Amino acid sequence: MTVQDTTAPVLTIPANITILATGAFGAVVNFTASANDLVDGDVPVNCIPASGSTFGIGTSTVNCTAADANENINSGSFSVTVQPQSSTVTPVLPAPQLTSLIPVTGGQLVNLICGTWSTVRTPYGMKAEFLSILCGYQVSFTEEQAGTLPGTITGTFTSGVTLQILFNGSPLKLVPENASVRISFPMPKNSHAQDYTVLYWNVDLNTGAGGWMELPLTAGKLNPDNNQDARQILSGLQIVDGFARITVNFPGTFVIVKK
Repeated sequence: MTVQDTTAPVLTIPANITILATGAFGAVVNFTASANDLVDGDVPVNCIPASGSTFGIGTSTVNCTAADANENINSGSFSVTVQPQSSTVTPVLPAPQLTSLIPVTGGQLVNLICGTWSTVRTPYGMKAEFLSILCGYQVSFTEEQAGTLPGTITGTFTSGVTLQILFNGSPLKLVPENASVRISFPMPKNSHAQDYTVLYWNVDLNTGAGGWMELPLTAGKLNPDNNQDARQILSGLQIVDGFARITVNFPGTFVIVKK
């Protein structure tokens, strides 16, 4: 008796993908497709365009095919939509989550995860939460000690961090529009916001000269009298769940001190 294999492999492909462009030509998109055959086991999948290809702005169709040794074929497709960075259309995001990229050591750059909210942590628990999707951006988040900081600090040094954000290798002075970053410092139990303040090493955007300034307790512009300075405090100092945190739209060096 001869048993003939007439069953095609089971093909597994992603759901439709929507992301923001990382540059003028679109975005590199990675995905996983697999196939399993009843007789041959795992079989290769051929997708066109392939995972890791650059997809242009707009909607593209990815066609995937898998065949077993007896030429039984299964195929399927899904779409990849790349939206321009200036798009006002809300991208399709997974359920909001905080994805840790840890640990981060001094000077090491990490890539923010595309299509989700991201959190970068230092080994000692300080964290920067990026409250938007930042595809293609890199971050360096470094702990500071009192002796490594410039200038003279008023108050008792508690902890400090330096945040740097890069896009295409260039450091940014601001996060993109409609994005923000929340910087959090672990605090002793029973800490009260009124006993602490956050200092920022304020570098003049024109001259490069720097000095420590106390960040305001409420939302507003960093330099209200300078119309050319778009840096903003989006949420003043708060202590929530054991963390002192402040939300801003700019990177730099931040220090928390006890008054």
